[in-house]
Amino acid sequence: MSEGLQVENLTAGYGKNAIVHSVHLKAALGTSTVIIGPNGAGKSTLLKAIFGLNKVFSGSVKIGDRDITGISTDKLVSLGMAYVPQTGNVFPSLTIRENLEIGGYGEAKHSKGQMEEVFAIFPDLLKAAKRPAGTLSGGQRQMLAMGRALMSNPSVLLLDEPTAGLSPAYTKTVWEHILAIAQTGKAVVVVEQNATTALTLADWAYLLVAGENREEGPAGELLSRPDIGKMFLGH
Repeated sequence: MSEGLQVENLTAGYGKNAIVHSVHLKAALGTSTVIIGPNGAGKSTLLKAIFGLNKVFSGSVKIGDRDITGISTDKLVSLGMAYVPQTGNVFPSLTIRENLEIGGYGEAKHSKGQMEEVFAIFPDLLKAAKRPAGTLSGGQRQMLAMGRALMSNPSVLLLDEPTAGLSPAYTKTVWEHILAIAQTGKAVVVVEQNATTALTLADWAYLLVAGENREEGPAGELLSRPDIGKMFLGH
């Protein structure tokens, strides 16, 4: 499988403080990759560093063969990467359709077709296209946030805790959409606190502890390991 995202020996953090140390990660096109670990492990920091939102001290980030380390976030979007933060990821006063239109501002020539693809993945958004985003439930907002990110037609989609605070039923629904997005040929990388659900559904997994790679492998295999289950999954 083609490599959508390659992270090599990445050390990054805030100011002078490194939070993640020499981390490596690969996410193939057409797959879902999950990053799990205890609170404070540096999972969200890693995702922000990949998207250029905090300081990279060393290492590299690539989309395919192109080194994108240190490139501005607006440029990253044009190069095929999109990032969905955990909160503040939609414009509440705008309608669903208007939110999507803003997401596709850099793809004006293709925005109509892209919006049709987004509505195909998220049919519930089409039914409520004229509703203000502020009236949506938490799960619906996450779907809109993912849809808005897809409007730039990225090859790599980064999601920071998309199921935080959601019910188990909505968590499953969001993950169904994540898998559907991956099946369109994109590399989807997800930071997730609901580790059991993520490992059950994702293709590949990385376990981060204290800002460093601890384990990696097929997600189902990590889920079945008793040492990981006892330490991080509560069973």
